[in-house]
Amino acid sequence: MKNNPYACGDGGCVLLVPGVPVGMHTNAGCRCIPLKMSANERHRLRKGIRWLAERLSKTESLLDEVHTIVLDHLSASYGDWLSRMDEQDDSIN
Repeated sequence: MKNNPYACGDGGCVLLVPGVPVGMHTNAGCRCIPLKMSANERHRLRKGIRWLAERLSKTESLLDEVHTIVLDHLSASYGDWLSRMDEQDDSIN
């Protein structure tokens, strides 16, 4: 998984993808949230963005699991189909 190309690059950036290596942890802090907002507003926005990022990460994990289950099912179905074709070939000969 890649990091967000729109992140400012700071190690504490609110737009970073959870679990992906981050940039430098400087004292400058994240520059993605305007300083015109109050500290409480910025904190609430950060929490909201991180909550959304975590939800997206969990959704991607679930999709990976579903993808694996579907592929396993398709592989088994294809194997069953091949077995039936072999049985039909044997009965014809």
